[in-house]
Amino acid sequence: MTSTAGRESEPAAGAATELRVLLPLVESAAQLDAVRPLLPAGTQLGAMIETRAAVAAAPEIARAADFVSIGTNDLTADVLGADRFAPGAAAAHDPRVLAAIAAACDAAREAGRVVEVCGEAAGDPLLLPLLVGLGVGELSVGA
Repeated sequence: MTSTAGRESEPAAGAATELRVLLPLVESAAQLDAVRPLLPAGTQLGAMIETRAAVAAAPEIARAADFVSIGTNDLTADVLGADRFAPGAAAAHDPRVLAAIAAACDAAREAGRVVEVCGEAAGDPLLLPLLVGLGVGELSVGA
């Protein structure tokens, strides 16, 4: 049996952790506004931009979010009208996809938000310089 004596003065697990929550498929600031009150104080709330509708609303989404993430797999499929699960169906280096990424990065920059990229494009050595040049500050890649 373990004693719990003295634990009352110990901080709660994770109390010193910087908690970040990322909402997928955000298409409006209202979606962020609906979730924010449900989170503990100090939690950073991010928005994933993964559709053409989200790119169009990126300025309002970026102002409402604490950070912005671009989901390149879904965004590429949506912009190109492709099946994201079909092998070789869509390429994030397509100029239409890069224009959507640029628009999301511009909106985030205007709002003073960090932009990260999740998805296959983040780990593509040929796309990395393009993403950084467009304003991406963080990349989420598989091991």
